[in-house]
Amino acid sequence: MSQYSSAEEYPQPHAIVLTGSKPTTADKAHGAPLAGHQTTDGYRLWLRDSCSCSLCVDPSTRQKVFETPKIPANISYKSVTESKDGKSISVTWENDIPGFGPEHTSTYEKKDLERYENNPVAVESLQANEADTYKVWNRDQISEKIQFIDYNKSMEDDKTLLEVLKELRLYGLVFIKNVPGENGPAAMGKRIGRLRDTFYGETWDVKSVPQAKNVAYTHQFLGFHMDLLYMADPPGFQLLHCIKNSCEGGESMFTDAFYAVNQLQSSHPVETNVLAEFPVNYHYKNAGEHYRHPHPTVEYDTTAHDTGSHRPLKYVNYSPPFQGPFNLHNGTADTTSLEKLSAYHDIVGKFQDITEKEENIYKYKMKEGDMVIFNNRRVLHARTAFDVSSGERWLKGGYIDTDVVLSKHRVLREEFEE
Repeated sequence: MSQYSSAEEYPQPHAIVLTGSKPTTADKAHGAPLAGHQTTDGYRLWLRDSCSCSLCVDPSTRQKVFETPKIPANISYKSVTESKDGKSISVTWENDIPGFGPEHTSTYEKKDLERYENNPVAVESLQANEADTYKVWNRDQISEKIQFIDYNKSMEDDKTLLEVLKELRLYGLVFIKNVPGENGPAAMGKRIGRLRDTFYGETWDVKSVPQAKNVAYTHQFLGFHMDLLYMADPPGFQLLHCIKNSCEGGESMFTDAFYAVNQLQSSHPVETNVLAEFPVNYHYKNAGEHYRHPHPTVEYDTTAHDTGSHRPLKYVNYSPPFQGPFNLHNGTADTTSLEKLSAYHDIVGKFQDITEKEENIYKYKMKEGDMVIFNNRRVLHARTAFDVSSGERWLKGGYIDTDVVLSKHRVLREEFEE
């Protein structure tokens, strides 16, 4: 197929237990019967390490002031008490960290305990956390869900910006409409946090130019790909602001790589693991720059709770235009070489077939004043060819790191939803 068809603070523990073998009154009050693993040394260390009182976490910097190795291996519980209002539980310690006196008390809010009791994820990730999970999509599903959110509202109203960030978390794709001027990415990047500066600059123009150093800067068909995979840490999100698009053609296309991997996990569960094990080299060597880095096609989210046949995904890495030669190791210690390359070739072909099916592609010709924001580690993007003699096509682009988007999302969610 040559062209595509149309279309925190430190985590709080989840149970309070003592070192004995029987449930205590405090355990029963919290409704948490003593489980075997909760009597282990590791569990007690983890609980003490999670204390966020003013002695353990500086109130001003909010940074931890002790090191985990300083917790004595034989630390144990002296007492566990419940507050009068029943909203918190306090723990005092035997054999506490040197320098912490007998008055040191660790207090845990019950709402936090309950939240972590129901969710084993201690570190929030991009796609799976206690509040929501990513939702995979095909063309029909995203056509029903896709949001076109007003630029001024997203710039002036924090609740509207939160909706933008929610869409990015859930679907990895959102459109902003009525964007004025010629640099929407710079303004939106500042609104969310900050843009990522690369060798392209903080923002860059997507136009057809003679002797282009990147296929994006031609009028040719541009197949599905992700940006900057030749870097160790590719940018998490991309913004593209349509300033002019009067040419024939030049339609934008998006497909959910997570959806494709989920389909493969159902139909080819064993073979799909090859996508997570086989490294693919990406490189860019042009215009005085030389970047290179390997990535597996699939990266699973090891911090998320695995609840079924579909292992939680963290990233997909797929960018054929910037793919370099494979490494072939012929020594006896590594038989990756031709056998694994053949297995990879077979399963990545199935992955590509799913992403390129018409029923899985969301296609939209951006209008002047439209800006799309999408997850560059999940959503593949492409573009149809366009006729430069029939008009002009000019997009302004920028990148935002995943951590910046997550930070803003957490701040706004805490303000409006918690």
